[in-house]
This record gives sequence, C-alpha cells and structure tokens, in this order.
Amino acid sequence: MLKLGSFLSRRKFVLGGAIGMMGTFLVGKSSPAYASGGGAVRPASAWSEFTRSYLLSVCGQFATDALSQRKYTIRESSSYFVIGYTYTVAVSVSLIPLNSNSTYIIVMASSSNLVVAQTEHNAIRKVIESVVCIDSCV
Repeated sequence: MLKLGSFLSRRKFVLGGAIGMMGTFLVGKSSPAYASGGGAVRPASAWSEFTRSYLLSVCGQFATDALSQRKYTIRESSSYFVIGYTYTVAVSVSLIPLNSNSTYIIVMASSSNLVVAQTEHNAIRKVIESVVCIDSCV
C-alpha cells in the first residue's frame, strides 16, 4: 500500500484545463487515495473558469483578498496562483494572462464534503468576480 505523501508527489492533476499540483491538499475525485493504515476519503472538487479585464497582478490581489476575507490560511502565492486552506477545504486560484489587460482565472475548491467544496468555490468566485477598481488598479 502506498503512503499518501509518496502517492501525491508523483501525481499531476488536470482540472479546468490547467495543470496544477496542490501538494497534500488534493487527490483527484477520480483517483483512489491510499493512506497507511487503511483507505482515505476521496475529496470532492468544484471548479470553474472565467475572464476578468484586469492585469494579472490585480487579479492576483483579488484572489488573495478573497481568500483572506474568508479566513483562509494562504499556503502559497505567486503571480500565477494562490493556494489557501481551512480545516475543511482547500482552494486554488490559477491566473493565466491572456493579454496586457485580461486574465483567465480558474477557481477550484476541494473538500471531503461536496457541499462544502461547492459553497466555498462559489463564495470565492463571487468575491473575485464582483471586485471593481474605482480609481486605478496597478
């Protein structure tokens, strides 16, 4: 039987058209997870993608702020992604620049409970979609 850590270190997941690795936070819904001492619960995931007409750095700040507002611990953050988690759910926001003023965004939430994953996914996406810059976003 594989230990969970070694299993995850060799896996990459394709979700929403983007390839990403969430370390110890995600095992794809269609892949079995094994932990020493018995089987583990397979997480459920909810994800979607959309486009915002803002610079990559601005959308990254929107994503970081959205996770912070919902009291997530930010695990990692860069120009192209933000990963955060709570005790019950992990969220990944991937950012892909389309041109100088447009960014493609993928929001994914994973939890052992599908309702929690969907609720958190919808809440984070809503915050990112609803933010508007009044004066300037640089």
